[in-house]
Amino acid sequence: MLLLAACGGVDDSSPTTAAAAVTTAAPATTDAPATTDAPGTTDAPGTSSTTAGVALEDALLTVDDVGEGFVATPGDPGDPDDLTPCGTPGVQQVVPPVDEASVDLTNDDANLFLSHQVFAYDESGAALEAMAAGREGLACGSGSSTEADGSTTEFELTEVDPPEGLAEEVFAYTGTVTTGGQTVDATFVALRQGSAISTMTFISGSDSTGPPIEPILGIAADKLAAVG
Repeated sequence: MLLLAACGGVDDSSPTTAAAAVTTAAPATTDAPATTDAPGTTDAPGTSSTTAGVALEDALLTVDDVGEGFVATPGDPGDPDDLTPCGTPGVQQVVPPVDEASVDLTNDDANLFLSHQVFAYDESGAALEAMAAGREGLACGSGSSTEADGSTTEFELTEVDPPEGLAEEVFAYTGTVTTGGQTVDATFVALRQGSAISTMTFISGSDSTGPPIEPILGIAADKLAAVG
């Protein structure tokens, strides 16, 4: 579970390159109307494996779920040794999942990016522990990190109340991430259903308007229920 993994420089024209700076979040534009009409939509599969005969890839969001103009590419689950933004051990370090799948959904024309990851654990207790580690990794609210290339990533996050009834356990943070001199809006949401976890990071430019987030969260929750 990547939590605001730091990246290098950010291109001034798109928050896509800040994607590595935030991977796993949610409600930044809950009430915004969908304005993603860019052509060239493709629906590439994410990385995946299976658990209990269910392909985790089937629990990932698709282009059809998020709107026109997005392109799907396999996601990067990240380095398990990475620390969280608050300097605590990464979730995959604390509780390694037994399976995982990920996809990145990008709309360059609208300056929008969504990273979606699904993790399966051997039992619900391990998933509970992973959720606790994830929340702890963001609970400090603000901070900065220096990467191997010398770049600095700063973040300001606030825990928010997610929509009710999505899953057995849910938490969400929203705020900003600044890297390479550019600040982007970021929201992270984690859902747990049984022994499976779904995490989403939404990133957008400060002047970008994306599709409503709550319907996307609902779709992700329904897909997660088939796994958990």
